[in-house]
Amino acid sequence: MIAGQSSRGSDEWLERAEQIPGLDIRVGIANCGSEDEYMSAVKIFYDTIAGKAEEIEDHYDSGNLEYFTIKVHALKSAARLIGAVVISDIARNLEEAGKSGDLEFIKAETPHLLTLFRELKDDLDKLYHDTENVTETGRAIGDDLISKAYEELLGYTERMDYDGMENIMDNLEKFDLPAKEQERYEALKVAWLEMDYPQMISLLKGE
Repeated sequence: MIAGQSSRGSDEWLERAEQIPGLDIRVGIANCGSEDEYMSAVKIFYDTIAGKAEEIEDHYDSGNLEYFTIKVHALKSAARLIGAVVISDIARNLEEAGKSGDLEFIKAETPHLLTLFRELKDDLDKLYHDTENVTETGRAIGDDLISKAYEELLGYTERMDYDGMENIMDNLEKFDLPAKEQERYEALKVAWLEMDYPQMISLLKGE
């Protein structure tokens, strides 16, 4: 097991995560800076898998190479952060293929990427089902993960994706945000409850 685990619940979560194929938690923890930050990053990643997979598949099916390339670039970065190294590498190769117009490679590798992506979701489904109460309230969340969460939330809000917005807002509720973010987050909650999506977009853009 990994040294420095802070609680019995975190120990259990990390032990189970360590068994997931394609997820190198040592790499992920090193990328995130701590075990708590890593657990937060995986939860955000998990909450957005279904939407990301659907977007990549939709742009692949429609032949929209520009947006396909943008989406696999985002996946490359998010997967690398949590230690999903193989998925990140395939996404990087697909990004390069998108930039160079290598349609044969994209046709060959996109189904493979989506299969691995959805298999990871299934494994994370089991992880969160088996450790249902491990990641509840009270853990700190760092600036990098707040920025990532807000970036995801902005995308969902601009697309009027209610389920995506709800996932991110519910996830943020579980953490102790830094004092400097409290005012914006409280304003976001009010705008969210009032379904004032233009105000949410303005807050997320820092306007």
